[in-house]
Amino acid sequence: MRFRANDSDSMECVKKSRASRSRPTKTNRNQMRKLASVDSGNIYGKERDRTAPLSCIYVVFGAFIILLISCIIVTSISTDVRQQFVENYHEVVSQLSRESINRCVQNSQDFNALDVEIRKNIVGQAYAYNEIVQWLRDARIFSYRLIVFLGSTGVGKTLTAKLIINNYPWRANTFYISWKDRQSQTAQYAVFQGILFKLRQASYSGSLCGNYLIVIDNLHTNDISVLVKIIARIRGMSEKHQINLDIVLVFQGSANLSHSLMEKTIPEAKVVEFSALSRKHLNECIQREASVIGLDVEKTKSLIDAVAKQINVSQYGCKPVRPKLILFSQL
Repeated sequence: MRFRANDSDSMECVKKSRASRSRPTKTNRNQMRKLASVDSGNIYGKERDRTAPLSCIYVVFGAFIILLISCIIVTSISTDVRQQFVENYHEVVSQLSRESINRCVQNSQDFNALDVEIRKNIVGQAYAYNEIVQWLRDARIFSYRLIVFLGSTGVGKTLTAKLIINNYPWRANTFYISWKDRQSQTAQYAVFQGILFKLRQASYSGSLCGNYLIVIDNLHTNDISVLVKIIARIRGMSEKHQINLDIVLVFQGSANLSHSLMEKTIPEAKVVEFSALSRKHLNECIQREASVIGLDVEKTKSLIDAVAKQINVSQYGCKPVRPKLILFSQL
């Protein structure tokens, strides 16, 4: 026997069934909200991690504990161990300093080679080269010292300065400045500042060894003002960095500076005046130059006489000798 419900009852059942499926329960709604919040956090990167602040605190606290342990370990080292380390360090530094000083002392104050070279190459200047060598050998009063070369043209001032450079016991510590190669005092002073910079660098790096030589050649009367500034810089740097400096100032023959004027301008400098040359000295210069360039002096006596007649020794000294010899030998 078949049972059939009426149409109105059927429709009511269908509606109730659909309503029950479309209306979630309270529990289902809460779960859906949680899922929605998690999904939205993943989409926009705004998911909150409530454990992050605690993690940072743990990291900072751990670093502090490690630092504290390190400090305890360092301070717990035995005082004897620290003292032994300091003593070993000072011993090594002292040994290196002694070795450096010993290497410098091996070359110190040996001016015998310079003495020989000056006597062999400089004509008619016995007094001048005796004064120069004595100045180099004398004990220092200050860490810096100056010597000034005065005299007429061609008497051997520049040649003597170059001989000092080539035979200086500390050859690597020499500097040569030709003033005539710089057109302005600003350029001249800039070159000198470059030398001072090198000396300061040597002092800061601890590589100072022996004495240092600075030769300034071809000075003129107009250079005295800038020269006074240079000497002041030399004095200050030498005293500050304890650098032993030998300064040679070579003035041109045309400067016409007197001994007394130079002593007033640079009172701490030793002034050496080169003597004027005679005809006898000129003949000696010609013979020496002839042997240097390879001419037979005995066979070319007439050539030497001809050259001597072409040179005004009181005005030019021995400076034109070599060019004249080369010229006359080619005729």
